[in-house]
Formats: sequence, structure tokens, C-alpha cells
Amino acid sequence: MKYMLVFIISIAFLNAAEPPVVRESDSDKALMFELSSLDDQFINNYIYGLGYRWYFSDNWSLGIGVGFNSNNFDESIDSTTITNETLAWGLNPSLRYNFSSNKNIIGFIGVDLAYFTSSNINTIDSIDRKETSENYSAGVFVGADWFFTKNISLTAQYRLSYGIMTQENSLDDVL
Repeated sequence: MKYMLVFIISIAFLNAAEPPVVRESDSDKALMFELSSLDDQFINNYIYGLGYRWYFSDNWSLGIGVGFNSNNFDESIDSTTITNETLAWGLNPSLRYNFSSNKNIIGFIGVDLAYFTSSNINTIDSIDRKETSENYSAGVFVGADWFFTKNISLTAQYRLSYGIMTQENSLDDVL
């Protein structure tokens, strides 16, 4: 970890003499990804997984994000068998405006919509408990991109949203 931090700081200092590296002009594009879990599903404006941003005008961009997760595990406690299967995915379009920039940093604000759905089946000794949920939300966000080298940036963002969630549970005894 210490070496990674030294590497990132050295790249930042090496770029001090280079021309601006920010991407915010008409027809610029960005591929985005996130390193987090489904527990942090709405941490940024492209949920989790992969995203794509396209600048349709100087400082204005449209973004879309998609995410997918599948998780299965089995465990046994004494003579009880427990299995859990989870499937989740999400979609998140956004509109963003860059209100300030310098050579390496862009400040931005924006609005977005999000849809997220998940399905979980928990089986304990042949008794299935199924839980499904759908989430809809709309939000506003503010943040900054730091381009520490050409074409690569780190993003920090705060999102405030309002959401609606529907949830359905069922219990099936398949003895």
C-alpha cells in the first residue's frame, strides 16, 4: 500500500509540467468503473460496475451506468443445509455539468435517475424463502474528478437522492 501511494504521488508531480489533462470538451468520452460491493449500490452516479460518459457539448455530458452481481453460497450446520442465491442488477442514466476546472481537477454537479432490482432465494432444509425488490430513485450530485495522468482520474462525489422501494416476500415449503 505504501508503494502504491508513493507511485500515485510521483505521477502527480511528474505531470506538473504537462499541459492540461482534463477531459471536458465536446465529443470527449469516458469509461468508468467502481471498486465496491453491492452494499454500496448507490455510492456514485453510475451505481456499481461499469459506466460510460459522453460529452455532447463543452462541460455538458450524459452518462449511463450498469451493474450486475450474482452470488451463491452453501453451508451446513449440523444436519441443516442452508443455500443462498442472489441476483441483482441496476441501470443509472445521468446528466452532468462541469462548473469549474483547472489543469488537473474538474468540479461538477448533476442529476440522475436509478433503477435497481434484486432477487434473493434462501433455502433452509427444502424450505425456500424468496425476496425480490425494485428500487427507483432520482437524485442530485456534486463532486470532483482529479486527473493525475492523461486519461485516468479519481472521482469523489456526494449524492442526495429520493427513492421508492417495493419488496415482495414468499415462503415455499417443497417437502
